[in-house]
Amino acid sequence: LCESSLGECSEVGHGRLLIDGTVIPLLCKGGDRVLFGEWMGTEIKLNNKPYMLLQESEIFGILETDTAV
Repeated sequence: LCESSLGECSEVGHGRLLIDGTVIPLLCKGGDRVLFGEWMGTEIKLNNKPYMLLQESEIFGILETDTAV
């Protein structure tokens, strides 16, 4: 078993650029809560705040929020 982490997408890119110039849009968007592996991505700090840079392929899943109260 591998450990996993929960995070929130603050920003995402435009998508994956293929060699022929085609852009494949991303499935996740800013504000999505995502689950990713413990050793995935690259940790950085901007203005002393930690961020994790991930490729979409490193995301295990996007968690749906329950809007019903």
